[in-house]
Amino acid sequence: MTQYDLSQYSVAELRALMVDMVDQNDRLHAIMKLTRKDKAQLASNDSLISQASALLATMAPEAPAKAPHKAPAKAKARKAKAPASFVFYRGPSALDGAPIVAIATLRSRNDKTSDMVQTWIMRDDVDPINAARTGRDSSICGDCKHRGKYEGIGALALRLASTRSCYVQLQNAPLAVWKTRNKYRDLTGQLDVAAEACAGRMVRLGSYGDPTAVPYGVWVALLAHCAGHTGYTHQWRSFPEFAAWCMASCDTSEERVHAKALGFRTFRVAPAEGWTLEGREALCPASAEAGKKTNCQACHACGGTQSKARVDIMIPAHGGGKAIVTGVAA
Repeated sequence: MTQYDLSQYSVAELRALMVDMVDQNDRLHAIMKLTRKDKAQLASNDSLISQASALLATMAPEAPAKAPHKAPAKAKARKAKAPASFVFYRGPSALDGAPIVAIATLRSRNDKTSDMVQTWIMRDDVDPINAARTGRDSSICGDCKHRGKYEGIGALALRLASTRSCYVQLQNAPLAVWKTRNKYRDLTGQLDVAAEACAGRMVRLGSYGDPTAVPYGVWVALLAHCAGHTGYTHQWRSFPEFAAWCMASCDTSEERVHAKALGFRTFRVAPAEGWTLEGREALCPASAEAGKKTNCQACHACGGTQSKARVDIMIPAHGGGKAIVTGVAA
């Protein structure tokens, strides 16, 4: 039954309403003419209000006829929400066949690279700290000399103290990402979705780990719609096809000559003290030595042969192990 609020009307008005409403049209017309007054008198007239409400309920207009049934319009397909972070490769390392995992994180607070998509390449079965300590990081770093020196063979190998010169602090982002590796969305079978998540973004190949540990075709799919990329590899002797995507990481002038002969642009790490630029080399503009003129996201110079830049890049060694870098072949 339809309910009406009649508390706004006076006793006299309610009585007049119930007496004078002789037909439905007159009743509706009378309601429209009522004025709000004498509200205080209604406190003791609940019975009268109830009677008037019942009378008005009989005047409720008939429900309108239902409109003919129409098939609901097809809902527009919603674009899938881009994942915040995801696994884009899980399988054998292209370097030695050991199990590895590659993860993309879409937000970064790294001052030098700025907010690029970061990619982390790590052993799937052992955390990055223990992998580096025991030499099992060769599955994702290859023969990079910045891993340090080891003694012992296989599972008995241990890194010698104070020989690691890699600038990556394993106890920070790499370890945190590794610990949550099984919580990220798995897009290994949906690289088209992974590519859309990176669309229009700058992507850093190997924020930790060498890009060549991940099969080449995976990178081609992941980077299909990105705005640009940066990448570095110490495995340029064995994977020349990565020249399009990566700079050849070189530690001596001799290595630079060799890498250029294979078609690479180079990124040379020079000693922290007493460094000099070689022919057709430029100082990394994001480095402290260059005054941090820009960041990697804006620079785009280290994108291999796909970059518009044509000169090679040099940076003085930085990080905790910079004193170990000599620029001379071991």
